[in-house]
Amino acid sequence: MRLRCLIPALLLTLQPRPFAHAAATPSPDKLLPASAFAVLTVPNYAQWQERFSANPMMGLWKDPSMKPFVDKFTGKFQSEVISKLEQQFGVKLSDYSSLAQGQVTLAWLSKGPDAKPGDPAPFVFLLDAGSKSDQLKKSLEDLRKKWVSAGRETRPEKIRGVEFTTLLFQDAELKKTLDTVFPRKDKDADEPPAAKKGNKSEGDKDAGKNKDKDKEEAPSPRHEWLVGQSESLLVLGNSAKDLERILALQSGGSGETLSESPNFAAWRDSILRPADYYLYGNLQEVLALLKKELANVADAGGQGRRKGNPGGSPLQWVDGFGLGAIRAFAYAGRNGPDGGYGDLKIAIPESERVGLVRMFAFESKESSPPDFVPDDVLSFSRSRADIQKAFQVLEDTLTKVIPQSASLIKMVMDSAGKEKDPSFDLRKSLFGNLGDDMMHYSRASKEKTVEALSSQPSIHLVGAKNPEQLMTAIRTVTVLLSGQGGRKEREFLGHKVLVLGMPDSTDSVSITTHGGYLVVSQDPALLEEYLRSSEKKPKALRDATGLSDDAQKVKGMSTGMFGYFNGRESARAQFEVLKKESGSVANFVASLPIASTFGWDEDAKAFKDWFDFSLVPSFDKVSKFFYRSVYAGEFTPQGFDLRLYSPKPPASAP
Repeated sequence: MRLRCLIPALLLTLQPRPFAHAAATPSPDKLLPASAFAVLTVPNYAQWQERFSANPMMGLWKDPSMKPFVDKFTGKFQSEVISKLEQQFGVKLSDYSSLAQGQVTLAWLSKGPDAKPGDPAPFVFLLDAGSKSDQLKKSLEDLRKKWVSAGRETRPEKIRGVEFTTLLFQDAELKKTLDTVFPRKDKDADEPPAAKKGNKSEGDKDAGKNKDKDKEEAPSPRHEWLVGQSESLLVLGNSAKDLERILALQSGGSGETLSESPNFAAWRDSILRPADYYLYGNLQEVLALLKKELANVADAGGQGRRKGNPGGSPLQWVDGFGLGAIRAFAYAGRNGPDGGYGDLKIAIPESERVGLVRMFAFESKESSPPDFVPDDVLSFSRSRADIQKAFQVLEDTLTKVIPQSASLIKMVMDSAGKEKDPSFDLRKSLFGNLGDDMMHYSRASKEKTVEALSSQPSIHLVGAKNPEQLMTAIRTVTVLLSGQGGRKEREFLGHKVLVLGMPDSTDSVSITTHGGYLVVSQDPALLEEYLRSSEKKPKALRDATGLSDDAQKVKGMSTGMFGYFNGRESARAQFEVLKKESGSVANFVASLPIASTFGWDEDAKAFKDWFDFSLVPSFDKVSKFFYRSVYAGEFTPQGFDLRLYSPKPPASAP
């Protein structure tokens, strides 16, 4: 968890600077060997800088009205995180962030066949300094000197004629350093001395001493990181063999590269090379490692392999639920003059889809907002998944992975509701009446509280083949599950509405049918608004100016999945709540795991020292930086594609 705290530090130090041309270093896919199974890269950092500078969120961050808030946050972050990290590691982060001209790449590689149990996964970090090669050389020499002067161990090494310095350290050293930067409060610190000493027996004391002794004697894992410079390229990694392969590829040597991996090659020209940044993962390699670990655990403890184990084993679940069919994934993002684009691809060959993967697959069908969806919604989503088919796949999967569940499922399906109605058929009446259309949309809450932000009024609609039969089945099922308690019915505009009380809550869920849909909502007012829509048509979202054009950027509204998000109105609500309910926000953050890292769990004022939302401007001053976004997804024979598009806010155009 604490290592994750380093990420914001790196992001804030990599601030955009004037455009500079990168040196002629091979692209990440040509520089990394085919064994790279996870890659996060900015292929051309200088180009990313130029494009990101035009991003609306960067405009928001630099807007004069945000300056008081931004200055207070960045000042605190600099003093409490960046400065402490630099002091502890003897490195000035800005010295390195200012060097990036070409690629900035982080990759994990497969372990070799000679790897020993417990060996860490090989990784490599690459930064192309371009024309700042001399400055990089000086920074690395300063790093070596500071590392030695701090009493840390180093070792010189040469790989293919390139000078490397091996930095040697143990987990305990890293933990001690991070504890200095991110001190955590000792949970036992507030206990009185008597409580700490306790009334322990001599046996307890001896056991405690032995435990402490074992803990002290347990060797801390040792790490060896190699850092060096090859031409303009900063190279950091923990495997000399892998670094040698990368240096060979850099100099034009032969060898299989990431660009030749089948899935990477399939996506390279369409989304990866044009991207400002991308994340790629070979999930077959990840699954192979996972299966190996699960097999070792099963062999060691006999878990999941004994006859009659009703739950099956995690190893069986991986293949039984269809996860083994997932080959690879990639997410690529880029900023264009008209807005931001995102592409997510998951390779799942159609012929291999089983289990949950097959369950969630859907056909390409109309997925635009119907005319009853109003244009002022905060969000809208629609998927054409066949729910009846999905349930059948789920049932088949469970009986295959957990054979003992077959008899239980059959008993429930055959007996449910028979006591009150011998002709009742749960499978036919409930699941047999579900269609292939699911929708959801939400509205802005009238309440301006932190709680309201996380639970905006929303409505869910599920296609129904026979709405009346489906409603009858739901009544039967709800009686079986909860009896008559907390259950009532009311009528609105001729529609019978089933109202179910939520356990341990004053909230309730309203269920009815209308227009060929099963309608579910926790907000009675929104439900009634929907039921009125057949009499008084609202101004429809589908007719919103420019929405159809935006949708074409993600291949339209007929791919089987389409979604919309109103970023401007959502941000408006957030700004109002942050200014009004800063105390509630601090209390909420205090409950999060990261809060103790910065002392936010002890004092609400400590959080305000970082995030003083009273300094945030009124939303009207920054509304021009927010707009809407759309997305669309589809299943192809090769896998699943999800495309996102956030058009540039009209008001923020120069």
